Amino acid sequence: MAEYDAIVNVVLVGEASVGKTALIQRFLTDSFESTLPTLGVDLHKKLVTIDDKGVVVRLFDTAGQEKFRSVTDDYFRKANGVVMVYDVTQKDTFHSLSYWLAKVRETSPANVKIMLIGNKIDLIERREIGNAEGLAFAQQNQLFFTETSALSDEGGKVGLGFMQVIEEAGRQVLIQLQQETNSEIEKERKSVPVIVERDKKSRCC
Repeated sequence: MAEYDAIVNVVLVGEASVGKTALIQRFLTDSFESTLPTLGVDLHKKLVTIDDKGVVVRLFDTAGQEKFRSVTDDYFRKANGVVMVYDVTQKDTFHSLSYWLAKVRETSPANVKIMLIGNKIDLIERREIGNAEGLAFAQQNQLFFTETSALSDEGGKVGLGFMQVIEEAGRQVLIQLQQETNSEIEKERKSVPVIVERDKKSRCC
């Protein structure tokens, strides 16, 4: 018997050094450690419960360096959810969001769920992008949005942000799987031959 009911693919994107790996680490282990730059794509997994169903979340941590960007296309095509990350202390990482969003919408399924996370809000004196700017971009493009810090994670916003997009994407996957199951049952029902027995008493000769 399977230990889970569905698999949800979530891809993290954004410029190099915005903290994608640190956010994943905080979500998975509730800890923070300095990390090396991601080369290509790293895969992480977590089992969560959505509406009493076991769901395996596969988190794809992608490199932000330009030379690795073509690698992400295959992961976008299979994505149920995307987390776009920028560094609130580096305005260039915010301005590049338009590129990442266009890339996601060009390559991912039309119904993909997208969360925007502004990271490193603990660095108050170095902030270059305000909360209002991030929120406006999210609202304009119909994205979920939160600000947080992988380092301090005040209010547990890392987990809340991840789970919001995971639950939205997960429910969508579970509904699709149920529809496919119902469709298969209906096909099997229609394929069963109907045997009609003739009334023996009506026979003659």
